[in-house]
Amino acid sequence: MRRKRLSKILTLTLGALLLLAAYGGESRVIAADQPPIKIGFMAPYVGVYAKIGKDMNNGFKLYLEEINSRVGDRRIQLFTEDTEGQ
Repeated sequence: MRRKRLSKILTLTLGALLLLAAYGGESRVIAADQPPIKIGFMAPYVGVYAKIGKDMNNGFKLYLEEINSRVGDRRIQLFTEDTEGQ
């Protein structure tokens, strides 16, 4: 009885691993074909708050450099916009 139960568990585990391996390879191909993720960043770059806006922008760019501007297999595109302190 124990051997049958163990055999069923091992068979199900092996089947699940094979299914994950087959699905995982396919998802990587699909992710590589997808367009980049576009992120908009708004901050003040002129006026009284310009220094704070530039610091926020530099911090965000530093993070993107750390992750190589990628999430999984997709590239990240950063767009910045000046709020002019409004």
